[in-house]
Amino acid sequence: PITEKSNPLTQDLDKADAENIVRLLGQCDAEIFQEEGQALSTYQRLYSESILTTMVQVAGKVQEVLKEPDGGLVVLSGGGTSGRMAFLMSVSFNQLMKGLGQKPLYTYLIAGGDRSVVASREGTEDSALHGIEELKKVAAGKKRVIVIGISVGLSAPFVAGQMDCCMNNTAVFLPVLVGFNPVSMARHPFPPPRILRSLTVFPSLRAPHYQITSLLFSMSVVTLISE
Repeated sequence: PITEKSNPLTQDLDKADAENIVRLLGQCDAEIFQEEGQALSTYQRLYSESILTTMVQVAGKVQEVLKEPDGGLVVLSGGGTSGRMAFLMSVSFNQLMKGLGQKPLYTYLIAGGDRSVVASREGTEDSALHGIEELKKVAAGKKRVIVIGISVGLSAPFVAGQMDCCMNNTAVFLPVLVGFNPVSMARHPFPPPRILRSLTVFPSLRAPHYQITSLLFSMSVVTLISE
């Protein structure tokens, strides 16, 4: 899987001093933001036309939900670091909405609950049932819910279960899956086969030999799979 490969830029990271470590990590992040002509043809980047198109499509769906403050909800979900990113993004987006005088409509789910935001809880992201139960709790009574599941390697059952749940109730849920690896490399059972048949898989953003870099950008720009 792409997420398990090392980046040639950081092959001598263990020999670098603090200043060079920061420089190398910055170079890794910069790969995501290369213009399409600069990037290796094997991979797409944030500025690739297909990626931008997909992001605009998802943003449009989010805008539709934000127009329904009493019945809409946007859920960001993940396990471990992915869940912590979901927490940080939902809090940030809600602060922006409050600043605009609007009702906050973002929430987060993290495998293992709030304790996992500050302390690792091994094994909690391996339960698809746990993911489904948590999603149903936060979505109860809502008319339209966008669920943005984050799983870098497309390997977390916690998120896979939520995607499955969404596909079984598309009248309410719109699933969006975020990850680095192509679907062909997803760990069984993520996503379940019926999701692969039901969802339109947009072109993926694949960072070459991407492993060592800061996670802020890593979690924000990746593969988007939506309705």
